[in-house]
Amino acid sequence: MMVAHRPTLLFVAKLSDNRNATASFWASELDRNNFGWQVVTGTCVGRPFKFGFHGSKVCYALAIAMDHSSATFKMNDWTVTVRGMRSVFRAEDYIAGPKNRLDISFTARGGAPSRDKPHGIIGQSYTTIGRVRNGKMDVYPWEGSVTTSAMAEGAIEGTAPDYEMASAHATCIGLKSETKMKWAILLMSLFGMARTAPNEIDGKPAVLEKCVSTIPGFFQGQGLYNAAVAELSRHPHDDALFLEIGAYLGQSTCYMSHLLDSLSVNVAFHVIDFWGSAPKGTIPKHNLLNGMTRAEASLAEWARENHRKSVMQFGKGDFQLTWAHFVQTFGKWDNIASVTRGSSKDVSIVARYSDKSVDFLYLDTAHDNTTITELELWWPKVRPGGQMCGDDYDRIPVKTSVKRYFSSAQVSLPVTKLPLRQWCVHRPMPDQNN
Repeated sequence: MMVAHRPTLLFVAKLSDNRNATASFWASELDRNNFGWQVVTGTCVGRPFKFGFHGSKVCYALAIAMDHSSATFKMNDWTVTVRGMRSVFRAEDYIAGPKNRLDISFTARGGAPSRDKPHGIIGQSYTTIGRVRNGKMDVYPWEGSVTTSAMAEGAIEGTAPDYEMASAHATCIGLKSETKMKWAILLMSLFGMARTAPNEIDGKPAVLEKCVSTIPGFFQGQGLYNAAVAELSRHPHDDALFLEIGAYLGQSTCYMSHLLDSLSVNVAFHVIDFWGSAPKGTIPKHNLLNGMTRAEASLAEWARENHRKSVMQFGKGDFQLTWAHFVQTFGKWDNIASVTRGSSKDVSIVARYSDKSVDFLYLDTAHDNTTITELELWWPKVRPGGQMCGDDYDRIPVKTSVKRYFSSAQVSLPVTKLPLRQWCVHRPMPDQNN
């Protein structure tokens, strides 16, 4: 937990269940040359320490080091850098208030923002993957004086006073109950990858968990589905379109069908899958001509034995009928606007969708080198501000295809690697840099 308070950074670290560390960076200890010998003070499991210029301290997983007027606080995959400096550089410009200020920056390695649960005003900058969150800004005149008033309204949940701490070393934000609940749900959705997090949204206990525990399958994109719905809830519009390409036996479809009940706007939820069922050697030629690969059509060959038993029991050997059985039994069938049986590489299916029309596209189909063909066909369909996400990023053909396509000159967008083998790419709005 980090808090800037009267040009002092207060750092509280939970090292284990019964071990804590505290540290403070005191801007007031810096002289007019930004130099000091007792700038950082703190405790390591109750034992005090203090240091300044070129000093350091290691307390279990927490490592603190100071250069000249800056210090780094490193713990696990997070690094907080604090830089102290004069509030104004010319003495004649000083009017009142602290004479020193602190600039704070956060960096993370690997998937730390996805594994952890950052909170507070700064933490919210990590909550929308690949998206800039712009709030209210003050307008400064060319000359004269100005009183600032902007406090990040529009970019944070609630208002700035909601984030005031009860005391210097407090670790809980005193958000109002309604704001706190909404914020907690959003955090669990985006960072916890929790299957049960949205239960508070739709008020149906364990119904989402039932989708993934009762229906056979491999779905691990719950966090991404939660995040997509939460984002649309924050920025609703009437022509929203969610597209699921690859539904298998219905875990993911069931999950999203329940999530959509939490929205106040209508969402067209479309599902596409080839649902191949033909054994090897009996693949209809028209399937191959329509873009279905031999591997897709012979789905039954690699499906798990217990999954095949469900297909025989509930779908009489047909994967799509089995999907329909499970979604009708455990999901919200009325929330599905369109179901298409066919290959994701069938251009006639792709052509049904206008460019820049899809808000959220989840791709979980071929796990081979043909993934790049799917990206070439479907990425143009994602609207600015929307996202394309997918599964199986641990598989070399998928990872190679995703990285190759989105690093190409014509696209050139970063890929966000997430826990549970998930990946995601955000299409920026026209006014953003990319």
